[in-house]
Amino acid sequence: MMNIRLNGKDHEIDTDTTVSILLKALEVQTAGTAVAINGDIISRDTFDTHAIRDDDSVDILRAIGGG
Repeated sequence: MMNIRLNGKDHEIDTDTTVSILLKALEVQTAGTAVAINGDIISRDTFDTHAIRDDDSVDILRAIGGG
């Protein structure tokens, strides 16, 4: 298990977790979602391969439409 900071709160995840695995575990759809790790935006093309590391700070941002 690893400890990360997820949207400002401590969170525990399995080792070998990628961005895609994290989003799936949190039931977050990738469409309209941006992910930043340690302040750097992660390209959606790399969600399947970008590994999250122990002590990373992960921010998940969702676009919200309205009118």
